[in-house]
Amino acid sequence: MLYEYIKKRMSEYPDQTISDGRETLTYSELLNKAEHMGKNLTNNLYALLCGSDLKTAIGLLACLSVNKTAVPLSSKYGINHYEKILKYIQPDGIITDDEIRTINPSCCIDLADTAVVMCSSGTTGVPKGIMLSESNLLSNLMDIEKYMPIDNSDYMLISRPIYHCAVMTSELLYGLIRGAKILFYCETLNPKRMYRIIEDERITVTSATPTIFYYLSKHINSSKLDCSLKTIAISGECMTEIVANEIIKAMPETKKFNVYGLTEASPRVSYLPYYLFDKFPTSVGVPLESVEIKIEKSELLVKGKNVMQGYYKNYTLSRKTIEDDWLHTGDVAEIINGLLYIKCR
Repeated sequence: MLYEYIKKRMSEYPDQTISDGRETLTYSELLNKAEHMGKNLTNNLYALLCGSDLKTAIGLLACLSVNKTAVPLSSKYGINHYEKILKYIQPDGIITDDEIRTINPSCCIDLADTAVVMCSSGTTGVPKGIMLSESNLLSNLMDIEKYMPIDNSDYMLISRPIYHCAVMTSELLYGLIRGAKILFYCETLNPKRMYRIIEDERITVTSATPTIFYYLSKHINSSKLDCSLKTIAISGECMTEIVANEIIKAMPETKKFNVYGLTEASPRVSYLPYYLFDKFPTSVGVPLESVEIKIEKSELLVKGKNVMQGYYKNYTLSRKTIEDDWLHTGDVAEIINGLLYIKCR
């Protein structure tokens, strides 16, 4: 269901391109490579451990094309990080840049309806595997499309690994269905270098944390530079007035969306319309069209088709986190004049 939807949308732009700076593929070539790889996937649960984000994208689409469950990983956070996740997940296959490797199958969990297992808290704590279905992801994509104005004339820079759900759903998959040209940023994150790529390539859309945008904006403002970005999405951290003012000064003509989500919600929950950013920059706005929210004892609760199936191998935590279809986010929030504010994550 999800793959066929993505393929149908991508097929409208067969000659559009996606690149990691070393290799460039058309959408048509990307789909062909994914489907060719998919024919060789005989196991059920595949970890994606590629050095190239483009290879990760191929592996992800390959798994989706044949209803195999994918676990996106990233080597950028070090060997200890991904080995901890591998030990926890125990996949029966691993997709790397160069091969598809079968390992001893040990997964006994029914993952028939699980498209991806997204892992979090693997850096400093015990990993949590968030199980997301095709309908979870499709619901989120269709909601994002109702407010995020990008199309096949846009050039998207993806600066973070697909390991992050926000990158996988609202950047990679959303960019593909909208027909955007896509470039993965493969270098060490440096605001000056990031700005140079944005300007040299005439990037029009990108997403990042407030911290990344703050330092990018500081560089633009201190050097009195222009910015080609037409649309940005800001997520991952709570926005502050100081950061917002720097961004507003650096990108006065850019449509700025302050958005909120969490992996357990596929991930997008809410967005602040760009025309409200200058006035209410610390708000994350209103819920997506198919999402409901409420505040109980200062905690934000979320309900919708985007809410995860549960936690991998952790039924107890799943029951505790989702009660009567409401996802307990653990985030402290309040609603003021119809707008959502996240006070603490």
